[in-house]
Amino acid sequence: MSKLEKISLKKICYFFLLLYLIAISCYQLGTGFDAVFVRITFVLFVLSSLICGKKIKINGLLLWGILFWGFYFLSMVWAKNPNDTMYYLNNAIQTIGIFLCIPLIINNKEDIDSIFKLIIISLVYTSIVLIIRTPQNVWGTDFIGEVIGLNRNTVGLRLSIGFIICIYLIGSYLKNKKGEKLKIFMLFIIAILFASISLLTGSKKALIVLILGFVSYEIINSKGLKLFFKVLLVSIILFLIIYLTFNIPVLYDAIGSRLEHLYLTITGTAKRGQIDGSLLERQFYINQAKILFKRNPIIGYGGNNFVQHLREVGYFKHIAYSHNNIWELLCTLGIVGFTIYYYMWIKLLLTLIKNYKMQKQEKTLLFTIIISILLFLDYGNVSYISDFNMILIAIIYLYISFINKNQTKDGEDE
Repeated sequence: MSKLEKISLKKICYFFLLLYLIAISCYQLGTGFDAVFVRITFVLFVLSSLICGKKIKINGLLLWGILFWGFYFLSMVWAKNPNDTMYYLNNAIQTIGIFLCIPLIINNKEDIDSIFKLIIISLVYTSIVLIIRTPQNVWGTDFIGEVIGLNRNTVGLRLSIGFIICIYLIGSYLKNKKGEKLKIFMLFIIAILFASISLLTGSKKALIVLILGFVSYEIINSKGLKLFFKVLLVSIILFLIIYLTFNIPVLYDAIGSRLEHLYLTITGTAKRGQIDGSLLERQFYINQAKILFKRNPIIGYGGNNFVQHLREVGYFKHIAYSHNNIWELLCTLGIVGFTIYYYMWIKLLLTLIKNYKMQKQEKTLLFTIIISILLFLDYGNVSYISDFNMILIAIIYLYISFINKNQTKDGEDE
């Protein structure tokens, strides 16, 4: 196969990956057209990657995915309801497919920027769909996303991650000084779009990502006089966000009132109508997960069998996972499953921190912030079934492998 043919096939792979990214962000219903579109785009992405990619290698990422999901499905042996465990079969297949195929189309650090652009394009598409399909009368009176069948937390979180990636790319273009004024302007507009819609989803997690991601990236990435001006700029921006959130009716109804009710509930000063029901329900889930964990702390109650536990205790208000990735894994897969899953996350985070201390590379900082925030959010979000998160973890794994190869090469040259 000629070099030109490989380049053309790689573009085809990128196109199908873009369609898959659009599918998992914008078509989340899991039934009808949404389910078919996600599966078809996934299959096309896998097939094109296998055709045009380099030789398949069994790397640590793929072994980790197989080990985790292998233990997950092994838990059917002791699970109260094996059917609940099988519920996430598609998620397992997609995760393994992602870990198998992403390494086939990312050959260097420059390819990672190409994947970033695909993620941004898919989120721009999602934003446009949200704007077009959301009725005008619900803007500011209902959560953006849910009125058209999308999970507002999922949409908000992904747009927030997209916002951080935009900030990184803007800084990268400014640093290179290649006259990319139009790209910088477009990324700036897209970043504002992502941040605005993310706030309008009413997702508190998305707000955390926006603030922590932006503040961390801008502050850590500066020093000296530049650091002083960055702190001043970030402070002004945060003040504006808080002011606008509590003083613009649309933003207050979407997120401001939720933050206010959250604060009042935590401090115990909430009056009738001000209690954060979401917080209380999540606390109930966590308490139930702790009870379940104590019954079998080593290997757990069985994959996704927290929902079976809710049936057993007669809680039919909202049969769902525990809304907490840490306790979800501990109660369903025990210490064994919990350790397997978080081993890779912690290993990558520690490696990123070590590399950033040595080389101060902006992309390393970006990934350190992203993985830290995702880990932090696991206390209020079940993420092991997130295909989007698995794509991010695959990119981070490959980035670290490129760094290690360069360090090894430099050592040999010396």
